Amino acid sequence: MNTEHITAETQSPLLVDSPVVFHIGWMRTGTTFLQGVFKKQENIQLSLKNRFISYNPYYSLGREHYRTLVEGSDQHQVVIDSDENYAMGRFKTHLRKKNQQRSYNYKAELSFVYHDIPEMLSRMKEMSPNAKILGVIRKQADWFESVYKHDVYHFGLDQTFEKFYQSNLGQAYRNAADYSGIIASFQQAFGKDNVKILLFEDFIQDQQKFVKNLSDFLEVDILVGEKKSLKKNASTSGLITHLHRMANTLAEPDPRRPERKLYQTLRTAIYKLDRIAATSGWKLSGKALSTAMQQRISRDFAASNEKLIEIIGDEALLKRYQYIK
Repeated sequence: MNTEHITAETQSPLLVDSPVVFHIGWMRTGTTFLQGVFKKQENIQLSLKNRFISYNPYYSLGREHYRTLVEGSDQHQVVIDSDENYAMGRFKTHLRKKNQQRSYNYKAELSFVYHDIPEMLSRMKEMSPNAKILGVIRKQADWFESVYKHDVYHFGLDQTFEKFYQSNLGQAYRNAADYSGIIASFQQAFGKDNVKILLFEDFIQDQQKFVKNLSDFLEVDILVGEKKSLKKNASTSGLITHLHRMANTLAEPDPRRPERKLYQTLRTAIYKLDRIAATSGWKLSGKALSTAMQQRISRDFAASNEKLIEIIGDEALLKRYQYIK
């Protein structure tokens, strides 16, 4: 990471009374839920996805502009700058149309910008050199299944998982799933004690413990309340994902062509089926990943995950959730 341009002036804390915490993601690890929790806390000010650190035109507006985005009041003990894509680098999918889901007039194109972590770290360090870093990771095989479903559902992805995993987009996700490498970079920049990595599996299985660890790190009391009152990103079954993917192969963005109506009709029907299944409690069959692919992903990240023992410091927990053997 190049930090030579950071002057003595920029090394002073940006916010003296309200320390900045960068909540870096990863996506599909309960980030939307956590952002909802942060938003409801009286002692936390949330700056949500301001894109300042990752988006060049915003960053060029300068230090004073960033101050207006994250400046807290006397009642806020912590200011959190939250964007799950901070852990992904500058990661973007270029879409043919921006109206996305509402008109079903979109498909993802294989053009991506990803993994500028060193540049983002330099910007974070310059803006708030004494910041803390919060991240949540998820076992890679489960994480890949979730991001694949998300991209099929929202971005019109029409590839099988095997082709997706080998694609440019898959490579971007594989870079992001090298947790130990990315976390080590943040620890080097901000210090090991200022980087806290929680496990998504704890969030699912032991929310009380997860929230306590979160509260201890932020040094504020976190009150969650009723989970159902907070927004969550929807998940979907392997069967519904397969149906969406098949419909995506018929995508027709030109409203003048008759194929467009078929595409819209199919997607509308699948969305309705997904909502009915969710509200009715149906257990729809089908996995987005085969057992062979799950095993391959585990092998691909075995060496990286071994390094998490030193980084996170809880070998028993990593074994319990099968990050390592």
